[in-house]
Parts: sequence; structure tokens; C-alpha cells
Amino acid sequence: GEGPQTCPQEPARRKKAPPVQKAKLPPVKFKRIGNVSNVLYQVFGGIGLGITGLFTCIHLMLMFAGATVSVAGWIVNFVFLLVFFGMIQFGIMQKGRLKRAERYLQLCDWKMYGDIEKLARGTGRKVRYVIRDLQKMLHLGMFPEGHLDEKKTCLMLNDAVYRQNLETEENHRLMELAEKQTPIQENPSPAKEDNSPPEISREQEAELKDRKSGD
Repeated sequence: GEGPQTCPQEPARRKKAPPVQKAKLPPVKFKRIGNVSNVLYQVFGGIGLGITGLFTCIHLMLMFAGATVSVAGWIVNFVFLLVFFGMIQFGIMQKGRLKRAERYLQLCDWKMYGDIEKLARGTGRKVRYVIRDLQKMLHLGMFPEGHLDEKKTCLMLNDAVYRQNLETEENHRLMELAEKQTPIQENPSPAKEDNSPPEISREQEAELKDRKSGD
């Protein structure tokens, strides 16, 4: 007869390697302003644009059918089209700004600061655009502790880094001021040549007198 049937053995499960812990980044205060509103603007703007577009098509059909459509109706129609289209664009703009803010944080990394030129290269934007973009984000409060230096060359993400930067700039300014106030030592003038006749001893003077008297 047939031998005893055995259940197929389950393949030995591989032990899962312990998850690699990512390096903890310093906490950054970051407000995702526009994270919800951008979706609402795009959704309601799209719905409104669709409804208004439908009314526009009806107006066009009536006009081609020979019916008269008032000018006021066309004006209201186009106003609503512009409003709902503007809502969609505003939502897209908010979403793009939020993505750029997250990219700026990524480029700054754990250092908590980033050079503006580096941020511009990392986002494919011009330096002037990045400066204006960051100023807008700081004005909106997306980086509650964010700062730009006086020359607008560096973004700092917390107050501690900003204070350290101020101290460094102040020390540098004091060093430059001290160097300007220190008098520059002039090169010493070369020693003047002594044209006076060399001194002679008494013996040499007596010998000279004897020579003169002999002559």
C-alpha cells in the first residue's frame, strides 16, 4: 500500500534583519501651510469650472440656435470661469510652494542651514527666485524659526544657528575693525653714511707730527 503521507514542509523562514535606524535629524519647526487648502482649492475650483463650462456650452448652443443671450449673462459666465480657474491655479501654486519648502529642508539636511546657491542648484531655480521664494515662506510662517542673513546668502532653520551666525559675523567685524585701527609700522630708514674722518690714536697723531717736522 501507499506509505504514510506527510505534509510538505514549509520552507524555513528567513530571519528578518533588524531595521536600519535612520540617523535622527535635529527637529525643525515646519508648518505645512497650504497642505489642505491646496486640495480644496483645486477640487472646488474644478467642480465650479466644470459647472460653469457646462453653462457656457448651453449659452453657445442657444446662440447658434438663434436665441438671444444677454450680454450680462455672458459677463457673469466669464467672471465665474475666471474665478474658478484662478482657484485651481492658486491651489497648484500652494502645492508647488509646499514641495519646494520640503526640498529646501532636504537640502539643508541636519546642518540646519543651507547656502542659497546650493538651494538654487538643488531646485533648478535662479538665486533671485529662491530668495524671493524663501522670503514669502518666512512671511507666511512656514519656517517659524527660519532666518536669512543680511546678505541673503544663507538660510538658517532655527534660532540657535542664527545666533551663532550673528556672533561669527560680529567677531569678524571686530577683527576687521581692529586691523584697520592698528597703525602700520613704517620701514626703518636706512642708516646714513658717516662721512666724518676716522678717529686716530695718540701714537698715530705723534707719528704724523714727526713726519711733518722732518719734511
